[in-house]
Amino acid sequence: MNNTITEGIQKLYIGKDISEILDMISINVWDRIAFARSRKGFKIYETTITQDILYQLALASEVSKHGVKLFEAKSEKTNGNDIECYVKVNDGFMFFPMQAKLMYSDNSYAQIAHRRGKIDQIDLLVDYAKCKKGYPLYLLYNGFPGSMRLDKLTQSYNQTKSYGVSFTSAIHIKKNFQNKYGRIKGDPIWRIPTFQDLHTKFSRPFPALANLSNYPLNAHEVIEQKLRFHPVDYDIAVYSKEELLEDNSWVDLTPDNGLISKPDKNTVTEPVVDCINHTSISNKFGYKHASENEFKPKFRLILSNNDNLD
Repeated sequence: MNNTITEGIQKLYIGKDISEILDMISINVWDRIAFARSRKGFKIYETTITQDILYQLALASEVSKHGVKLFEAKSEKTNGNDIECYVKVNDGFMFFPMQAKLMYSDNSYAQIAHRRGKIDQIDLLVDYAKCKKGYPLYLLYNGFPGSMRLDKLTQSYNQTKSYGVSFTSAIHIKKNFQNKYGRIKGDPIWRIPTFQDLHTKFSRPFPALANLSNYPLNAHEVIEQKLRFHPVDYDIAVYSKEELLEDNSWVDLTPDNGLISKPDKNTVTEPVVDCINHTSISNKFGYKHASENEFKPKFRLILSNNDNLD
């Protein structure tokens, strides 16, 4: 990538650590949404924001000393709002499947109650996380026209804009908002969460993902002590770099960013049981879709403070 505009964008990322880069991306998303909300006729979409975030990370990966790897699924049966995110922790990589949701002009996340077929999308997300021993998150895209400050946690407008991209626990959403009311016929309906419902107590700014490796905590302790999210009643795996890079069902979109792209051939990945079809699969990260109504991530993102993912 060597055109003048791209080079200008990349200069903004030179010398920045991963936390600073995620903060810059968050502020940009806030401003884009605030701009769209303040001008009649402008539209903004979750998939567009997601693609731009990943594009910005790809640009940053070429000029910054941190580990970012980005992959796209080979399968065409994917959802552009579904992301597999792996984040460096003390002794490996934790898995966070993410579903992106845009804040609407009424400050709500109306599409968080979306269904695929007859199944709530949140249940597909949670089931996928449990299948692959990760923790399910919603990636939230936010922005208000005009200046505002959230609460005592954000002392300035710029700090508030760091929540342009935030993330929250799908377990919390499921427990507190899914199917909380009943219609006359008895069908349960959601209590739709708003920005104010989730920020800042139950959500974290995007940069909070960057520094999880700085704490000598196991996976469950990261969730409960560092992120302060609801615990889960199943094991959370911590994966090695080799396990992440050996999956041939993904196309590497950042092959030339100086990171190690090939796994250690001495590392052996044990077969596991496919929790959808109950069949043995050779790849630890395989996930066979039983139907169209499954969580189908289009992108895989790996984040590390270290430029070689170690």
